[in-house]
Amino acid sequence: MPSPPAAVSLNALRAFAAVARDLSVSQAARDLGVTHGAVSRQISGLEDELGVTLFDRHRNRLALSDAGRALFADVAPAIERLQTAVHQVRGHASPATLLINVPPTFAMRWLIPRLSSFQRRRPEVEIRLTTGKSPLGDLPPSGVDIIIRRLQQRSPKHAAVPFLSASLVPVCAPELLEQQPIRSPSDLQGHVLLHSKADEWSDWFAKAGVTGLRPRSELVFEEIYFAMQAALDGLGVALVPSPLVTDDVAAGRLCMPLDLQDVDTRDYHYLASPFSRRKDLVHAFCQWLSTEGKDSNRLADELITTLFPASATG
Repeated sequence: MPSPPAAVSLNALRAFAAVARDLSVSQAARDLGVTHGAVSRQISGLEDELGVTLFDRHRNRLALSDAGRALFADVAPAIERLQTAVHQVRGHASPATLLINVPPTFAMRWLIPRLSSFQRRRPEVEIRLTTGKSPLGDLPPSGVDIIIRRLQQRSPKHAAVPFLSASLVPVCAPELLEQQPIRSPSDLQGHVLLHSKADEWSDWFAKAGVTGLRPRSELVFEEIYFAMQAALDGLGVALVPSPLVTDDVAAGRLCMPLDLQDVDTRDYHYLASPFSRRKDLVHAFCQWLSTEGKDSNRLADELITTLFPASATG
């Protein structure tokens, strides 16, 4: 009988997922706490083991190959579940630990900047964040205490609670509008469109009732955060969930040229695990989320009223 194929190294898969997430060997090395060379060797060994090329290399840039995209689609959620399971086991040693899984850009742009207010209230609670975008059904609720996702509507299968209003809105750097104003959706055809999912702009245009629009070009990124950074750098117009850019718009770093907040509304929801052993802490954190969400919604409404006074008065 032929020998079964050798098991692929978990470390190699972790290295691959880290590189694929940011398309950067250097960033992956920092995230994993190893050297640049170690990550490169893990990726080369994995490609040799699988007999495929996982990344297309263009000068100093990386892009996932077709095989790489297929592997990342399966490996990333699996590693996320493993990390969550490890955090859960570790969390048993500390009754004051909350394990929370959130989308990565939401963590960076909304949750982490506000966490200090919860920590001041409950300094004894240790927050352990894992990031991911897996659907609620793919992430066992027994693996975390709280899961946060942006959902179209409440799921009949999950008791997810909305706490933060969100819609996809176009944003760009102020200097971009000085060069080429955007007064209606049709004006977007003269701009580079930035987003993090294939067909996201075309879906948004369809919901906005805009047909036949052909932009100058499009840039698609792995994460919303990269599209936001590209917009801040003046590379084009990004399509971003509104709560993630409110602070930048209020500070004048980004502009929201169109009042089209009702085009694609999907609010952020939290799901409290029924299996959590820390129900009092979960309840406290969810109450805090609801309070912060209301404050954020109020500030967003005030900002929209300032930007678009005509729509506020009807």
